[in-house]
Amino acid sequence: MITRSATQLLSASLHYCDRTLQDQAQEKARQLAAGLVDLVPPDADFLDPTDPKFRHETLLHFEVKKILSESREIRVPKLQARVSKLAKNGKDVTRQWERPSQVIPLQDIQLERMSGRVIPDVIAKVAPEHGHTLLIEVTVTNQISDERLGRIQVMNVPTLEINLSFCGGLITRHDLKKLVVQGLETKRWIHHPEVFLQETILAGQVDAVVTSMGPANQNTAEYRQHVLATPLSEIAEDYLNSVFSLAEYDREEVIDDRLREAKAVAKNYVQLNAQKLAIHGYPNANHEQLIGHRYSIIPRILSIKFGRGVGYRLDSTMAVMNAIRQTNDRNSYNHSLYLIAEKAYRPADAQPHPTWYTYWVDCIKESIKSGESTYARDGKLDRLLSLLFPEMAAGLAHGFGKKQARSEPDLHTTIQGFKAPRQAKPNTV
Repeated sequence: MITRSATQLLSASLHYCDRTLQDQAQEKARQLAAGLVDLVPPDADFLDPTDPKFRHETLLHFEVKKILSESREIRVPKLQARVSKLAKNGKDVTRQWERPSQVIPLQDIQLERMSGRVIPDVIAKVAPEHGHTLLIEVTVTNQISDERLGRIQVMNVPTLEINLSFCGGLITRHDLKKLVVQGLETKRWIHHPEVFLQETILAGQVDAVVTSMGPANQNTAEYRQHVLATPLSEIAEDYLNSVFSLAEYDREEVIDDRLREAKAVAKNYVQLNAQKLAIHGYPNANHEQLIGHRYSIIPRILSIKFGRGVGYRLDSTMAVMNAIRQTNDRNSYNHSLYLIAEKAYRPADAQPHPTWYTYWVDCIKESIKSGESTYARDGKLDRLLSLLFPEMAAGLAHGFGKKQARSEPDLHTTIQGFKAPRQAKPNTV
């Protein structure tokens, strides 16, 4: 009996311990779950319209915004720029720049809903020296597409990716906060204007070194042969990129010595590429109307093409066109170029033109039709613009807004002012 009672007591004791351990385990699991991101917060009404398959990803975006709103800072990776070019003597010329990792203060953190996107991204205001705006892409299951990357590059704002693809399961808020605020292992820069700026500076420095190595002089026959052997499309692309870079410096509200140096280098780079275009038979590439400032022809056409201001802060094509319309300058004769560009780069799914735009276009057409000179351009730059913007070539060839060529002076004259009879001209179709 004694043995049996002892066995029963031991069994009861073990059963009690099992229940205690189970209760403790459940409590621990409950406490752990309370710290998991997948535990829906009370204010999660924003999840109601979300597709269930995007629920976890949307919740991570929400938590990242919440974490950044509380911390009001984020550590970002270092920035790097490197430009390398092979000189004719076979020597590799390389210049590089780097900005170390740093903590950036944040303000006004919001979830941004982009058109065509289900999952929101995080956007925050930062100091001017950090680019004014910081866009944070939180990727989990879907990586950034080429189309999305293209939109980011056109927006030209610093964009940071936080890759949480390993969090396909659960992650605690504590661990997520460490990754988002101070961690670097899951972060990378997708785009940063400062890198583009520094690459422009470095490219100018590298080109200066390469040019000094040979051909020794840009006026030599050897240099001309080198330029002529370079595809015209490649030179045109370099020229456009350099003009874009030069115009973009006008976006900066604070101009310091670094920006002045960068702008000077960018201007020299424009002139170098303009000289190459001249060698290929396009002598007007350095024309002041084309490249002088952000209100010049090429930056304005680039603005229309990209659907946002190049060199100034406008966020749509119509905003760009309205700025052009309201500019009361002596260059209104170039407005027909911008109408051609708007038509050439207008997306198929674009909204109907606003009333003010159609009225403005009608006024320009009526002025041109009546023979007024206000909106009549000379057309000297059309050939170059057709090269740089092939989508506009057909519109430029049509001749809209172009002055009618004057007839050549009659050369069949004799002394004493007597004019010989004109020769009959053949009929033309």
